[in-house]
Amino acid sequence: MMDIRLCKSLSVYFGVRSLYQTMFELAKRGKSEHPAKEAEFKLLICCALKLLGRNDEAKKECETILNPDDVEAFRYFCQETSTLEPNESSALVLVLLKEHKKCCDLRLPRQTVPSLCFQGWSHLGLKSVDRATELFEKALKLSPTDFEANLGMAKCLEGKEDLEKSLDTLSRLVIKHPETTVPITEKMFLHLSLCDWEQAIEQAGRVQSSVEAGRVKVLKALCLDGNFEQAEHEIGVLRRTLEEKENFNSWAYFHSGQMINRVCSRNAAILQEAKALVQKAIELQPDSCELHCELGYSLQLQGRLKEAVKEYKIAVKLDDSSIFALSNLTFCQLLENRNSDTVRQQIDLLKELQGTDPSAQLLYMCALINEKDRNLPLKAIQAHLRLVESIPFGVEYLKAYNPEFIFSIIGTLLNRMHVKKDSPELVYLLKVLKPITQTCPGLSEAKFLHAKALHLSGDSANALAQLRRFNYNSEAQMLVAKILLSQNDTVGASNSLEMALSFDFSVKEHPIYLLVQAKNQRAKGNVSDAIKWLRTGLASSSLSSADKVTISLELAETLTEAGRVDEATDLLRRTVAEFSGTSEEGRLIAAQADLALKANKVDHALEILNSIGPSEMHFLEARHKMAEIYLVHKRDRKKFAACYLSIVEQKPGVESQILLGDAYMRVQEPEKAVEVYEQILKSTSRKDVSLARKIGQALIKTHMYGKAVNFYVEQVKKHPSLRKDLVELLIRMKNFDRAETILKSACSGTVPNSDSDELINRCQLLLLLAKVQEQTGHVTSAQSTLTEAKDIQGKVLKRLNIDGTGKLAAQKIVAASICRLMAQHSASQNSNQEAIKLYKEALVHQPSDPDTLIALAKLYLQADDLALCQATCGQLLRSDPDNEAACVMMADISFRKTDFETASVHFQQLLNKQPRYWTALARFIEVMRRAGTLSQVAPYLERAADKGDEPGLAYCQGLYSLYSGEPTQALKHFNRARRDPEWGRQSICSMIEICLNTEALSSLENTDMDSKDSRETALKTAEKLLGELNPRPVSEEKNMYQLLVCFWMLARREKAVAEQALQELTLLAGVENSRINVGVTLAISMAYLILKQSTRARNQLKRVAKHPWNFEEAEYLEKNWLLLAELYIQSGKYDSASELLNKVLVHNKSCTKAFEGLSLINEKEQQYKEAASKYEQAWNFGNKSNPAVGYKMAYNLLKSKKYVATIDVCHQVLANFPNYPNIQKDILEKARSHLRT
Repeated sequence: MMDIRLCKSLSVYFGVRSLYQTMFELAKRGKSEHPAKEAEFKLLICCALKLLGRNDEAKKECETILNPDDVEAFRYFCQETSTLEPNESSALVLVLLKEHKKCCDLRLPRQTVPSLCFQGWSHLGLKSVDRATELFEKALKLSPTDFEANLGMAKCLEGKEDLEKSLDTLSRLVIKHPETTVPITEKMFLHLSLCDWEQAIEQAGRVQSSVEAGRVKVLKALCLDGNFEQAEHEIGVLRRTLEEKENFNSWAYFHSGQMINRVCSRNAAILQEAKALVQKAIELQPDSCELHCELGYSLQLQGRLKEAVKEYKIAVKLDDSSIFALSNLTFCQLLENRNSDTVRQQIDLLKELQGTDPSAQLLYMCALINEKDRNLPLKAIQAHLRLVESIPFGVEYLKAYNPEFIFSIIGTLLNRMHVKKDSPELVYLLKVLKPITQTCPGLSEAKFLHAKALHLSGDSANALAQLRRFNYNSEAQMLVAKILLSQNDTVGASNSLEMALSFDFSVKEHPIYLLVQAKNQRAKGNVSDAIKWLRTGLASSSLSSADKVTISLELAETLTEAGRVDEATDLLRRTVAEFSGTSEEGRLIAAQADLALKANKVDHALEILNSIGPSEMHFLEARHKMAEIYLVHKRDRKKFAACYLSIVEQKPGVESQILLGDAYMRVQEPEKAVEVYEQILKSTSRKDVSLARKIGQALIKTHMYGKAVNFYVEQVKKHPSLRKDLVELLIRMKNFDRAETILKSACSGTVPNSDSDELINRCQLLLLLAKVQEQTGHVTSAQSTLTEAKDIQGKVLKRLNIDGTGKLAAQKIVAASICRLMAQHSASQNSNQEAIKLYKEALVHQPSDPDTLIALAKLYLQADDLALCQATCGQLLRSDPDNEAACVMMADISFRKTDFETASVHFQQLLNKQPRYWTALARFIEVMRRAGTLSQVAPYLERAADKGDEPGLAYCQGLYSLYSGEPTQALKHFNRARRDPEWGRQSICSMIEICLNTEALSSLENTDMDSKDSRETALKTAEKLLGELNPRPVSEEKNMYQLLVCFWMLARREKAVAEQALQELTLLAGVENSRINVGVTLAISMAYLILKQSTRARNQLKRVAKHPWNFEEAEYLEKNWLLLAELYIQSGKYDSASELLNKVLVHNKSCTKAFEGLSLINEKEQQYKEAASKYEQAWNFGNKSNPAVGYKMAYNLLKSKKYVATIDVCHQVLANFPNYPNIQKDILEKARSHLRT
């Protein structure tokens, strides 16, 4: 048994929802289940019977009512009296009649839960959410568990957009009242209002045999999926539900048919189903004017205008006072015959009847009989949209919105327009079409019109993207052809026309078909045939004004190309006369001016444009064109600005002033632009975000940054979208704290998943926040912010996939860029696996993106996964065979495999094509050095230097000099590159290495290797250079910087400083997965050697003795091996030392230190010949720049009794170093003496 209060509440609920048979059944059930309280249900039963059209039964039931208040209320319900007493019964009937104002005005003597709820519903009907909330709260205080009061509170919360609490309330009602599906139905409506189709359909699936749920399923099939077969199935299910639940309720059938008529995309089968539902309604209530109007509309949509007129006439007869019926009849007759005098008289009558507030339909009728006026269709659209402003999205919204009607108006307006960027009308139409294409992507007509508007606004790329997202018909293919034609893609346009022909053979007679054929002939050089096609097109009877002008302009151009200039001029003159005063006149005058310009008659073009006076329609367009001619052809900036000053004088207003401001900006006079823009702001209350943005940009251009910040702060209060501009300015000013505060405030709170623009804006702000956090050293926070941005962007892509807009491709690029940023962060923290995962995700959004593929390949290279690196580079080279970065990487792979020959071939091929590709040249120098063929680099450097100096060249020259044993020359070259943003950091690091001469520290017992003064100078220079590095905090750069600082400290060779450096190095050694760990080991070992702790040093070095060679750590790794080898030599472990030194030479065939070490071992083992040979290699690879090596080589040659060679080497040393001590006395003279004897 159902609770009596619940039964009454549900009965009222279904009455308000126009489900009168369900209302009747519930009231009857309450009466039978509660016989003692049957009087409480009699008024509900009477009202339900009356609403079902069962008048006799209603009167008979009324006779049994004993309560006089109920009798009086029912008399009002039957329109037998116009007065009502203020009581609960009156409130009930007013709610059922939807007379909300009267119900709210009732001053009830006693506030009961039902009466409070009735007035609460009425206040909700009037959108007085706050007052409704008060009433439902009062009801809940009287009865906290009351179903109707809780349901009303849920609706109030929905009205206040507190959707979470509303859903919670409904969920509690679902649990507490399993006997009714009303809370589930309301949850369905709530999700639908948020355009969350998925959740709405899920809730609909929980309700069995529900008319409301059936309607939502039909809507989903038509509006979301555009699936007519599924829609037919769902309509069949809905019809059976109506037969089961509301078989005697004409209004249930009517509302269902009405909804389907408005969203069916004029599909014949669906229209037939809708018509059948409306006909069933008429069977049940044949004398209803409204039902016959709807049947007329259904027939009208089917193109059966005569039958539709017949139905509308029946409606007018049934209620001759109905303006609605008369308006529908007139509109249908107008569609039949636009030239009918009778119809025009009826339109005039409707104008008188509707007065100052004409309906959208009347405005549209006026637009149809006045083809030149573009304002009337706009007014019709605005009037129609006012009807739906306060209705949440759902069944009622779509019925009121009536897509079929508004699409007709928009289509009419678009047919009267031509391509024009920044047209206010097109901006408005795009704004109108955007929500419906997003919420109802299944409505193909909306997408078609949106694509058409995008094309006319100049956004052809997005227009084509939109058209490709739904099934083509002949009209869509014609639009594709038109767009491709505007892009001079005549082949593509022809293909589209062929597809259009497959849908509709009559396309052959369409003007666009003829225009495409003409363009094709013209492209082939068949000008005479092109002219024939165009003349045929002009003779067509179905030409619109826009198409006639387009073909005329094409014909004029073709005649000019054929040398028939007089004919072209005459054609344009006649066409201008024909379309004088229309929206097409501007195009024609511009074409006349263009014709004069092509003939190099600039002054004549200006005369044509100047002939248009301020009172004429196209004065503005003419002045625009004149301004362009002055700027482009005459290069006269003053007269360019003067054109816009004349616009302001002749057509004063905000738009004219904005044009003047924009003109000043274009000719680099931002100060004047700021003055103009600020005048506009002072003189108008217009809230224009574009104007505010222009002022901000002008202030920035004049370097008035402080004023710009203050201006943006004020404007953000009115235009939140300017927050991004403000933050970008603050970042530019390095005011990171303020930027972060603003961004954190803006990024708090949730964004509705249904609003793609808000989601996109939030993502942009989060990316800016991550940038600020990175700049301030908060790397972890930046990564968290990027993760949030990635999640938001995922929602954007999901939303755009549903909406079907042309933004999807651009937003996929944004998603890929976020993944790349996150991957870069992960890589900088040495989380290479995470970085690889993110780069792969970026490739899902943007396959074959070269930047992503290169970054991924680099990570594979770092991980020493050469196979995957090669595969990734191969993928990139397949799409871009000349990709330089991929070619460098392929060479690197060979390099890492110590296949120096193959690597050098790769680099040589690349440098032959791009001699100034500095990355490749720098790597080539490295390869050739390690291959022991550095001398072969010189010609490449000479070729690169032929075309002038660049920082990249200076760096490469420095590298070559360094490896050639000329550190002083290297310093000079690196110094030239030191200020460059790309090569500066590497150059500074190389300069520091030279100044510190860390290799010299490998022989720490030799204390006089440099003079004290020169060493001090070098250390001061290194210290200064360290100060220029400015590493990012908490990054690998910072770690590398700290390591260099430690090397600088060690280069001072002071025990106290070495101990301090050791402490710093111990901290650095604790950094996990750092790329500098090998370098840290080297530095620690050197510190121990300075502290005379050679055993500890050797133990440190042993840790990396078996470390596999890799390019990133190659320099430090080799220095570790060399230092350990030196310690082994000192302790007499020649085999171990030789093994390490030969290992170095495998990877660096020109390593002089390795050859010196091997020579020393041979020398100690008295193998003087072998020692001399290795010293010779060290001498040659060192470019004969180290006299000590030359001395040792000569000494071992002397010991090998090669006196001539000894003398030759001594001469080489003395030629470069004439003051080198002892070589003459100890070796040269002895060699000569031995040679004589």
